Amino acid sequence: MHAATCLRHRARRALGAVALAAAVTVGGSGCLFPNACPTIGYLSQVDVVLTGPQAAVADLVVMCSDLGCSTSAEAAVTAPPTEGPFWIATDLGKGHWRIDVSDSTPEEVTIEVLDAGGATLASTAEHLEWRRTADTGQCPGPVATDPITIDVG
Repeated sequence: MHAATCLRHRARRALGAVALAAAVTVGGSGCLFPNACPTIGYLSQVDVVLTGPQAAVADLVVMCSDLGCSTSAEAAVTAPPTEGPFWIATDLGKGHWRIDVSDSTPEEVTIEVLDAGGATLASTAEHLEWRRTADTGQCPGPVATDPITIDVG
């Protein structure tokens, strides 16, 4: 009787070892958790280049979609938006603006160039085609569009 009990224990151990090996193989191969992405945030970008005689007097570039509109970097620091998208427009100098987009990638937008008094100097409707800017594998990551050039006449 002791021999039969011993054989059953050996069979259970062998079966347990096979099950453990299968779990390690399946789990380690990524089949159990195929897309475990980090929770690190990232910003996507739209670059806007202003040209023309009025480009130097541009005070703000605003990008809008059906989700809402961007805000200036200065306004975002003092009073971050509580509704709509969290899009920040930053003047990089010499007619170059960057709009950081944190939570969506709209395809259809309107971009307006404003002077210090809020008057519209130029406005354009654009179709944005987003492309990845970093290899993040299967995980989401930053994207950007080709630069948008606006003539501010």
